Amino acid sequence: RTTPVQVAGILNAVSVSAGVSHTCALLDTGAVSCWGANTQGQLGNGTVVDSLAPVAASGISSAVQIHAGYQSTCAVMADTTVFCWGLNNLGQLGDGTTTNRNIPTVITGLSATQIQVGLNNACAVLTTGAVRCWGANAVGQIGDGTVVSKSTPTAVTGISTATSVSVGAGFACARLSTNQVRCWGYNVGGQLGDGSTTNRSTSVLVTLLSTANTVTAGGVHTCSLLTDGTVSCWGSNGYGQLGDSTAGRSTRRRQQWSVHQ
Repeated sequence: RTTPVQVAGILNAVSVSAGVSHTCALLDTGAVSCWGANTQGQLGNGTVVDSLAPVAASGISSAVQIHAGYQSTCAVMADTTVFCWGLNNLGQLGDGTTTNRNIPTVITGLSATQIQVGLNNACAVLTTGAVRCWGANAVGQIGDGTVVSKSTPTAVTGISTATSVSVGAGFACARLSTNQVRCWGYNVGGQLGDGSTTNRSTSVLVTLLSTANTVTAGGVHTCSLLTDGTVSCWGSNGYGQLGDSTAGRSTRRRQQWSVHQ
């Protein structure tokens, strides 16, 4: 479709999240409906059969936030518990295993206010303001000082006052209550904002940024909405994605990212 079409049967959605080849909607009842690819169980309906129309994620009735990633999905419940489902080969569901789940599975001991799912990892902001991540960690995207994948939520070092987190392609950033931003993981394009292109397995402060209202992590660049309504961006600029009227095409390196990392 080259123009919008209405999703069949979705009449009471309050938010929607699009993954790579599947989509999920949060309904005003607290239920979650998903559709699209389902080869890894990312629709959460107990099957691995793709669906052309929305199907209910099994057992979800009190969700307040959802996020669809590469081939997995997670949801935060009204009681701050977190459920995830789909691909789990690198522990990206956070349940302590590497077994795929085609129905939502609770992450034991996690109490969160927000979650973001990346290619093969996920991060959550806890009710305490700390951030925990899990899944793939080849470039330090869990932020615990190692490059070893984790199948259970692991604390990101140096963060205790986060208000939101955003997961990009192999890196993540958190906005703090101080209006600062800390980032960690893959940094080939400078997307961590610390003045270097060195990968970081622990969080680093984004240089010269002290008035962030939000932060959003992309492929190899990051942007922040500031408290005065302006926007600041940093990282790779090969296509002009930083918006400063320049583009680094002449020196741009072709970026390739393996979903297995």
